[in-house]
Parts: sequence; structure tokens; C-alpha cells
Amino acid sequence: MYKQCKLYQMPTLWCAWMLLGFGLVAVMGCGKEDSSPDVSSIEVDLAFIRFDSLLFDLESSKNVEDFRNIQSKHPVFTDLYVHRILGFPQKEDSLTHKKLVEIANATAIQALRDSIYDQFADMRDVKSNFRDAFRYYQYYFPEFTVPDVYFCFTEFAVGTFLFETEDGKDALGLSLDMFLGSSFPYSLIAPNKTTFSEYLIRTFTPEHMIRKSLEVLIADKTDGIKDTRLLDYMVDRGRTLYLIKKLVPSMPDSILFEYTAEQVEWCRENELAMWAHILDKELLYERKMRLINSMVSPAPSTMGMPPESPGRTADFLGYQLIDQYVEHTESTLSDLLTITEAQDILRASRYKGQNIE
Repeated sequence: MYKQCKLYQMPTLWCAWMLLGFGLVAVMGCGKEDSSPDVSSIEVDLAFIRFDSLLFDLESSKNVEDFRNIQSKHPVFTDLYVHRILGFPQKEDSLTHKKLVEIANATAIQALRDSIYDQFADMRDVKSNFRDAFRYYQYYFPEFTVPDVYFCFTEFAVGTFLFETEDGKDALGLSLDMFLGSSFPYSLIAPNKTTFSEYLIRTFTPEHMIRKSLEVLIADKTDGIKDTRLLDYMVDRGRTLYLIKKLVPSMPDSILFEYTAEQVEWCRENELAMWAHILDKELLYERKMRLINSMVSPAPSTMGMPPESPGRTADFLGYQLIDQYVEHTESTLSDLLTITEAQDILRASRYKGQNIE
């Protein structure tokens, strides 16, 4: 029977498993050969909308028609942004326009505008990254439409979100103030909130934008895993990360897993030891969310593991499990969207804590 109190102790077998893990690294391959398809000829139909600029431009607006022009061009996003994100009540256009002008002229918003323009004055790389990812998306999932991308600001409230446009097309919303980079003083915004802890804000960079966007998009396309055990979370998270990697083959593992480079290397060297820890503590079929969260939630490190470990080590293991499942079953990416039984995935993967490439 699992003893809850042991989670917070260093596993008694950790050192032995860690040594074995180091030994296995020496015989593991350096990585799989890149087998990404050539998608350079695929044309993708998407639009990029700088909604943040449209609102900032209201700074000098004196005519409600300026707001109505924005509303007529982007009705769904305007309604979503104004009433759900900014939280404005449903009122006549003139009052909404007046409020938006006040926001655009607020000192804090103008400072935020300057930070956004400094970081994103040139969006060519960002747009190119999205186009490349959506070429793979179109290749693997031709049945789905490529989403338009709306850039906005939310005063650090929301990062990325998915919605449906007036044409019934998928669209992504991205709050640029959540990707201002390591030099932006996020830690001063709300020092007492974990939202702006160091291990989270180091992912608030332009390099993480495509990864966070695809995570939202993929979550909308996948069937939910039926149960709520740690194994189910691992399979679901592993599937998402595996799909992201396929859509952006060049993405570094440090971006994919949102670990530091040192933490990625630690996980590679300790994959077997981490798996042994889960089995030793009888966590694989655990349903208590407090214990599951210790393995799947962002944190400086994973409880019960050495301080060098990253948080969310279950993500790394889940990815390896899915990688072996695909290899042993020759499943397609479309197949991964529909998996619901984590136990079947574990069994078919033959995963034993070693993804020997």
C-alpha cells in the first residue's frame, strides 16, 4: 500500500538507480535520425492580426467609428477581448470606445506598449516560425484548417488561447506581454504570486511562443484520456509534447519541456531512475491530485527527487513512453489524437524507463 509520507523523502533506492542510469547513458544513441517530411511546397492560408496595435492606436481617437471599424473587421475577437478578457460589461459602443481610449492613454499601458514594440517591432521571425509549424500541421492533419493568429495584450492575465472566428475557423490569441523576454522585470509585477516565479518567467520569451500556442491548439484536437491516474496524465502530456515536436522538429528540448539545458541533460541521464522512483513509490496509478501535481505541475524541482531535477518530470517520461509507443506500433499522428486508454498505450509501448534510441 502506498504510504503518502514517503513522497517527501529521498527514495532509498535512488542512488542505486541513478548509478545504473548513468551506466545506461553510455550505451544509448545520441538521437534518432531526422525523418521530417519536406513541407516546403505546402502553402498555408493564415492571417496575422496585430490587435494590440489597433487598440494602442485608439490613444488619439475621438470618434466612436474608430472602434466600430475594429469591431466590424474582427467581431468575434473584439467581443471576446473586450467583454471576456478585459471584463467590460455589455454597453453601447460609445461607452466602450471611451473606456478603450482611457486604457490606451493610461501611463502603465503606454509603458507596456513601449516594451511590446521594442520586443516585437519586427515580427518576421515569429511569423515565419508559425508558417513553418503550420506547414507540418497541414501535412499531418489536412482535415484541419490552419488558424489565424491574433496578437494582443492582456496586462499579464492570459498567455495563449484558442477561439473560433465568425467564419467558423480556428484562431489563436497570443498576449504579447507574456513573451517579453528574460530582461523584462516580470518578478516585480506580483512578487508574492507563483505565476511570476523564476521557473515560470524564464519561459516568457519569444522562443516559447510557438510551443505554448501549439499546446493550446493540440489540446483542442485530442480526445481526452478516460481515467485520472498519474499514468493518464503522463500519456496525455507525452502525446501533446510528441505532437509539438513533430510540428516543430527543430525545437530544442529545453523549449519543448520548458526545462533549463542542465535539467534536460539531468533527465536524460536519470530517465531510468525517475521511472524507478514512480514504481517504487507506487505513483503510476495514483489518483490523489496532490500527489499527481507533484509530478505534473510546474515547480523548481520534483518532490522526492534530487534538487537538480526539474518540475514536471512526468512530462519527460510521458514523451519517452509515447515515442516508444509510436515506434512499436507504427501509429500515425492522427492515431495519437484519438487515444483514450493509457494502460493500452503503456502496454504497447513496452516502456521500462529506458528509451534507447
